[in-house]
Amino acid sequence: MLKYESEVRLSFMNPHYFYALRIPNKVKHVLNEWIQELKPSFPFQKWVHPEDYHITLAFLGNATAVQLQNTENIIKKTVSTINPFEMKTDRLGTFGQERNPRIFWANSSIPSSLVELRNTIYKACESQGFLLDQRPFTPHITVARKWSGKEAFQGELLNHFNLEKAIKWQGNEVVLYQTHLDRVPKYEVKSSIVLT
Repeated sequence: MLKYESEVRLSFMNPHYFYALRIPNKVKHVLNEWIQELKPSFPFQKWVHPEDYHITLAFLGNATAVQLQNTENIIKKTVSTINPFEMKTDRLGTFGQERNPRIFWANSSIPSSLVELRNTIYKACESQGFLLDQRPFTPHITVARKWSGKEAFQGELLNHFNLEKAIKWQGNEVVLYQTHLDRVPKYEVKSSIVLT
């Protein structure tokens, strides 16, 4: 077996986990209606299943059962002082090369409570040995990946699809997801922490 093939097989065998802010099902439905309208104008290679919409707070990668349990115990104790908060989204953007983006996203507001929640979860994960992304926190909802258009991506087109009235919802649930690369949708809820 080639080394690359063995690495791919291992990636399927070793589950990956991440903490995210859960988006309510009603909001996922509204987001998906918006995405379906703009989809014909933006030929991306892979579109995210609506059930998989979320806002990542901390990507863990591989994890042991002990690490996950200890992390969850810490998070449950430390997020008890954080109240639910209002979230909203109304515009689109990309990550990667301007003319050949790798990520297509819907934006997220950044209330102070969301930043506090993310920092709390981040510290809990680091305390259990997880090596986390060190880039600045940029909350967003990934809707597609890998530009596949014959022409270069035209960012100014996004302005025609931004919403005049923002989609709003309450951020009140942190979820631990497990990734299944061989499924659609591919994220499975393993545990949930509700803010009260």
